[in-house]
Amino acid sequence: MFGTAEADQLLDQQFNGEDSTIPEGIDIGLWIGSPGAAGVGGAEVSGGGYLAIPTIALDWSTAANGVITNVTEIAFDEATAYWGEITHIALFAIWSGVRAWLMYYGSLTTAKEVDEGSIVKFKVGTLSIILL
Repeated sequence: MFGTAEADQLLDQQFNGEDSTIPEGIDIGLWIGSPGAAGVGGAEVSGGGYLAIPTIALDWSTAANGVITNVTEIAFDEATAYWGEITHIALFAIWSGVRAWLMYYGSLTTAKEVDEGSIVKFKVGTLSIILL
């Protein structure tokens, strides 16, 4: 799903001819509960060695039929403490090294309980962003 700011930006670009703001980077975060379109719901994992992961263009396929998929494995650092039950991911635009706005979010097909020593991974082709 789109974050509110991302949706507004795309609609203004497509219908009002405004230039789109391309972020300097995008990071992926793990969430307990849905962040919601405004990015203020649920809770992002924190502590226990958790860091959101920055992605680059080479991590993603070329879009086809409204879908883009990871072409590299995306792996978070090993949990050094209990992270909780991960239910969602969220992708944020990055400007000057700081999160600027929520771009996309969605639920995992299956929630994942992350204990100390666990590593959360998305194998190649298992993380898709669908705009349909």
